[in-house]
Amino acid sequence: MYLDNKKALINPSFRLGSSKATSTYLLVICIVDVMFLPYIRLLSCSLAMILVALWHCKYAGRLLKNKSFLILVFLMVVSLGYRLATYGLNFQIVSRAILILYSFLFFLFFSAEIRLEVVKTLLALYIAVALGFAVLYMLSPSQYFSIRTYWTLSSTNIIFMDMMYSRFTFIYSDPNNAGYVFDAILLYLLIFEKSSLIETVFLVGSVSVIVMVTFSVGAFILLLLLLMATIYVKNKDNSFCLTLITMLLLFALVMFILIMQTVNLQTAIRNDFITTLLNRVSINSGNQLGGRLAIWKDTVKNCTSLINVLFGKGSTIDKFGVEYAPHNGFLYLFFSFGFVSVCVFTRQFFTMGKRTRLSNYIPIIPLFAAVFVNTGFSDYRFISMFSLIVACTHINSYTKRCSPLQFRDCLA
Repeated sequence: MYLDNKKALINPSFRLGSSKATSTYLLVICIVDVMFLPYIRLLSCSLAMILVALWHCKYAGRLLKNKSFLILVFLMVVSLGYRLATYGLNFQIVSRAILILYSFLFFLFFSAEIRLEVVKTLLALYIAVALGFAVLYMLSPSQYFSIRTYWTLSSTNIIFMDMMYSRFTFIYSDPNNAGYVFDAILLYLLIFEKSSLIETVFLVGSVSVIVMVTFSVGAFILLLLLLMATIYVKNKDNSFCLTLITMLLLFALVMFILIMQTVNLQTAIRNDFITTLLNRVSINSGNQLGGRLAIWKDTVKNCTSLINVLFGKGSTIDKFGVEYAPHNGFLYLFFSFGFVSVCVFTRQFFTMGKRTRLSNYIPIIPLFAAVFVNTGFSDYRFISMFSLIVACTHINSYTKRCSPLQFRDCLA
């Protein structure tokens, strides 16, 4: 993180020389683009990616002071050069490397320009819009997928009964990524932002429905566990609120079990679709961990040469030249760009200082889980929302544990 960013965390009026109004407009445009707007297909990028790149050009000196970013760029150049000399490059390999770099660029941009009150409003709106899509999905899946195709300006039609896209993804490319991101958004709002009881009930209920219809078992279980931890942290002395939210959690759990078992939803959703989803979830529930362990073991077995450990293989994992997904973001970084890249990434996003309270880590646990079991580096929506939530969590952690007199300690 920039030195100036940490000044901005302690003193919100310090904003890298930009006027407050201009800075706020830029922030809102970028967040709205990240949340809702499609890629610019002609350029294969988003508006936010262009604006953030221009912002970093303006403050290039500060970017060049970020050692983590420079180390990652060096590792990528070396590993992509190795990949080019060995197998050749393609657009997907380069685009994934660029998206990983953009996780740093977005994080640094949000850390310097964020307005927490603006983010709170936009995140609440984001949940409301996603809830609307989730309700549409439950009532008419085919209509949802039709709208989603136009919403994302997808170049190919989404096949309704395809195993991946038969699940609710909102406008993400993967339902698991969507589930974990909404887990993190809810937990961030509950941990760091003040909300009324009605607002809290709406947020918890809405995200429970959204995550439930993604049929991401891991995201739903993690949501329940971390909500219980959040309730314990935030409501130790409020028995009424504790009881109400606990009842809401139990209701969400009962509804999830009923959806997994019921055969009485034919009036809302076709029975063969319910069967497909139940088969999909039941297969994942029984074999997902074992399947991932087998993939991880195979990945380690085929990528343990010294050159792979030091510099990676260039934004890809392959077996005999055939690329496949390792389903683990840390393994992906390790064998794509070397072991140091994992250390750099983990330090930048998942550590917040020695004196940070453990409860402050709750919102980023789902994001850590998403990277650990699902990679996510090829999903622009995930990368950008990941960076936004982590940046907001870091800012809140610094501002809540540091006063101006403790600024020297905060920089350590």
